[in-house]
Amino acid sequence: MSDVDNCSYELFSDITNEEQLDYELQNFHTLFKRLIFIGNSGIGKSTFINMLYNNTIDLDKMLTPARTGNNSSGITDKINAYMNTYDKRLYIDTIGLTDNRLNETQIIIGLKTFLRNIVSGIHLMFIFINYGRIDSKDRKLFQLMCSIFNLNWYFNAAIIVVNTPPGITYSDWVDTLDDDLKYLQKSQEIILSNNMYGTNDIPLFSDIRSKALNDANRCINRSEKLLKPCDNLIEKFKDLLEILIPSVFLPDYRSIFKEMISQTTDNFCCLCKINMYDILFTLDCGHKFHKLCLIGWQQKHDICPKCEVFISITIAKSSYLDNY
Repeated sequence: MSDVDNCSYELFSDITNEEQLDYELQNFHTLFKRLIFIGNSGIGKSTFINMLYNNTIDLDKMLTPARTGNNSSGITDKINAYMNTYDKRLYIDTIGLTDNRLNETQIIIGLKTFLRNIVSGIHLMFIFINYGRIDSKDRKLFQLMCSIFNLNWYFNAAIIVVNTPPGITYSDWVDTLDDDLKYLQKSQEIILSNNMYGTNDIPLFSDIRSKALNDANRCINRSEKLLKPCDNLIEKFKDLLEILIPSVFLPDYRSIFKEMISQTTDNFCCLCKINMYDILFTLDCGHKFHKLCLIGWQQKHDICPKCEVFISITIAKSSYLDNY
């Protein structure tokens, strides 16, 4: 397997019971809100995830479960997902795709892994930018989101304006925007924050951070509709790469992306069409399903919904499923 195929991804959960975790993973597409955090390296995405995951701005709780650093170089080197079963949320932490330190192979890996994680849809994306300076890296991210989703991607986005000085208002931030970026005002939420944990001992910053946490939770709670990417990502893949790698020459880009889509599609439930993240049940005919999807189907049918081959076994609920 090449480096390009070896996309790094890890899932962290607050569940210790394996059977409970199995159930949550099988059904997270209906139980959990999928939230993805996007921005440049070192901007504080992981710290903000920890604030939301632990629902606090206390310093000792802002360091886990996502790894954080205390400088602008960033520490997230692969896409990680953090499952909080209490709030029924899946927090997806991404690498800084526009980081100048990444080589072409790392960018391809990062983009492939990012697309794998949004192919079944997301409820809300958090876009992180610095107060007062939207640079070329930010503009690349906006262009990337527009190409992956649609022109109105920002309707499903909350803009997190980090490093906001005390006393700054929403209107002050709008005044810093260039004319061609005024559309960002239409985002679902504009959240002014200063979430670098090194400023925790300054009361004004704590106030900003506390309000940001409340605003983010409110935004998540009202986000119900899944935003799904465009259907023609295979055709767009080279264009997506060229946003991140100018004048990239990848003659085999179609095979790279088709393989990625094939691997992802192989993990889709044949009934609900949602990614199963490797938690699946396979019939003798080879078609795969969420266990509970198949249980519901078998109540009225005795053939595979995909190929109509007779289902020779009965799928029963295990004891831990009976509690849900």
